[in-house]
Amino acid sequence: MTEIESACMEIIASSGSAKTSFIEAIHAARDNQFALAEEKIAEGDLAMSSAQRPHFSLIVQEASKEDVPFSMMLMHAEDQMMAAEEFRILAIELIALYHQLDELQQKNSSQS
Repeated sequence: MTEIESACMEIIASSGSAKTSFIEAIHAARDNQFALAEEKIAEGDLAMSSAQRPHFSLIVQEASKEDVPFSMMLMHAEDQMMAAEEFRILAIELIALYHQLDELQQKNSSQS
């Protein structure tokens, strides 16, 4: 396996782990487990860091005029990383929304 293929595999695997953590964060928030949701976001952020290191390395390599050949694997790695980043944004927003809904429910039930 080449260095670029290895970097792509790291990006794909780490991005996939991050995306899974972000989805788990949404599920936890849906169940009003907000501390767990925050833990899952942190877990996902750590996985994203693992994806960003080899990604940054490839960018530096290309910026240094070294050849970074295009491949389906590289395109897939980029796609997986972008998807994970988008899931993070959505997870943060959904957690905030679930938190607001929970607060409203608690306020309404205390007024009854």
